[in-house]
Amino acid sequence: MKSTTAQSAILTYAINISVIALVCLATLGVTALALANKVSGNKRTSTGAVLTVQKKEFKIVSATSGTVSKVVAKSGTFVKKGDLLAETVNEIRDRQITVLESFGNANASAQTQLVQLQIEKEKEKIYAPTTGVLANIDQEGEYIWPQQQVGLIYAAEGVVLTASITADDFKLLQQHTGPLNLTQSRLERDYQVNFVGSRTALTNAEYQESKIGAEFSFVDPADAVNMLQNEKLKLDLTQLHDDSQNRPFQVVLDWYDSLLTKLGADQ
Repeated sequence: MKSTTAQSAILTYAINISVIALVCLATLGVTALALANKVSGNKRTSTGAVLTVQKKEFKIVSATSGTVSKVVAKSGTFVKKGDLLAETVNEIRDRQITVLESFGNANASAQTQLVQLQIEKEKEKIYAPTTGVLANIDQEGEYIWPQQQVGLIYAAEGVVLTASITADDFKLLQQHTGPLNLTQSRLERDYQVNFVGSRTALTNAEYQESKIGAEFSFVDPADAVNMLQNEKLKLDLTQLHDDSQNRPFQVVLDWYDSLLTKLGADQ
């Protein structure tokens, strides 16, 4: 038993010495790479990227003609699908309905016209076609026509963030696991996003600057609700560079932990 204990102690000591040696070698390797990058002028200088909020747009279309008599929801407010946004009125139609109602049931033709006008009157209320932020809506007193766009909603779902990044940063993003931290100055709070991948279509500026179009998504979809269309957010990319420099140490430490676990199981 004493012999086995001594052998285990010697083996553990040898492993510790090996780990120390590997860590020293990794340190020297990272230091040498950093010095080489500095001398050659290839050291990464990127510290961040600007992400742009892209929301799906839904047009608000009127179903009938009339004058906007009441605006219920204000621009910039959050609305749910089916919420009442505005009401319209058509005075000519209202007078026609009053006249036709005076005929009663005696005139079949008048009753047919009355039903058609009442159906149109039911369309005077304008509802939200989806859930999201109301970007704009026509003001009271404006006259609108059937199928006319009277407003716009930025949908709360399907929000993506786009950015133009260098090829080096794109490679680091592909290797990175877990969420990324970014800041938003308007709301004065931090958010987390996930890297989704590259965009197939590049802008002219991206093509000319040899950059890659990248897409991100919010870790918590609810974070996108208060974001404005085309709003800018700052993504700190130094966290990716730190990951790449610490990776050799992490590999050694992971190997050491797994080895100690195996030794413990064997004992």
